[in-house]
Amino acid sequence: MGSAKSKPGISAEERWAALPNFCKHYFEYLSTKGGFVLTAEQRVKIANLTLTSAIDCPGCASLPKEACLPPGINLYKNIEGLDAECHSDVFAHMVHSIVNHQTRIFKDPAWYDTTMERLKESNLLDEARMMQEGMTSEQQKEFLYYGLFAEIVLVATCVHGLHMITIMKGEAPPTPIVAAKDATRPSYFDWSKVFHKGKTATHNTRLATTPYVSKANIDTNSPHFKELIPDDKERALLFNLGMVPFTPFLAITWSPVDFGWAEQLTSNFNVATESFTDPHNPLDPKARCSDHFFRRDVEVLAVARGSYNMAPEAREELLEKFAKSATSRPLDRNAIAKVREEVLKELGPEVLVEACGVVGTFECVTKFVDASGKKVPSSTIRSTGAFIMSTRNAFHNFSFSWLSSK
Repeated sequence: MGSAKSKPGISAEERWAALPNFCKHYFEYLSTKGGFVLTAEQRVKIANLTLTSAIDCPGCASLPKEACLPPGINLYKNIEGLDAECHSDVFAHMVHSIVNHQTRIFKDPAWYDTTMERLKESNLLDEARMMQEGMTSEQQKEFLYYGLFAEIVLVATCVHGLHMITIMKGEAPPTPIVAAKDATRPSYFDWSKVFHKGKTATHNTRLATTPYVSKANIDTNSPHFKELIPDDKERALLFNLGMVPFTPFLAITWSPVDFGWAEQLTSNFNVATESFTDPHNPLDPKARCSDHFFRRDVEVLAVARGSYNMAPEAREELLEKFAKSATSRPLDRNAIAKVREEVLKELGPEVLVEACGVVGTFECVTKFVDASGKKVPSSTIRSTGAFIMSTRNAFHNFSFSWLSSK
């Protein structure tokens, strides 16, 4: 069975139609805009590695499951014994590690330091551009490397998240992209200009392996702060969501525009577990954007909660089974297809679409969390974070409703 009587609001078809539009705009951004340090051509290379070779890499699939799990085992050494495609350059190693070896990254405390060494050996910074921008100090150079690491991680994880959504839904994946010849150059933003005098990056290994930007150290009155992200709303999200201890974004905000795209993806689909059974008031279908969705659009899940043949525990078990099918490496597409049909039959198309989105989003978020070594915060911080996140969601919904009414 699995479907209940339809209510006014957003259909599964409309919900799914938002994904190609998001992909279109995101891939246009990757192919036409230089990033924080990387050119559009380099960013496209990372995106295409993620789409075309990483997830089905035979070399990665041959790595024994127990490899790198014991403390002290080096992931780089393990991967370098595999197919050459896994480690042809630092981009390939990072992409393959993030997509296929997430648990091993988190358990290998040396992975970040070794990766930073490899990035510095790869001569990816444009020395002439640095001279032109007056970025000659060791601190300024170090900030660029922090941004470079975050940029690669965010491009790889966002593209992988979108890829996984299509895989879970059984749709064709996004197609590889080509960099535009007239793409803009990277920003090379000088982070040192927005710190309070005497302040710098924070490196608290109890919170994250990587150094991060703490909002307490940022001078929001600095004229350079607006250069970071010109849009007031997006800059406020960076400051209030990306630079606080509870957030998973904490250690990857060095590449701020890429952070913004990751935040957009998570605000589209990152639904709390309890929302699968919570009632939601249907939105007025005339008072919403047609190409962007926020968490309150999951009223489609309320449709799904009303008339199932399954007990709540069985629904949760089925959704958990669906989510776990995404984590197998090598990826078992037949197993995914089988459980997908179960979800469609028992829970209906609305829940399937949302579940695909949640799976892809958490693939993205957990991978950039583990790549940056972000630790689980204390219970007090988590409680505060839950309140702030609910406020953030309300802000999204208010902005959405207000803009839609214009």
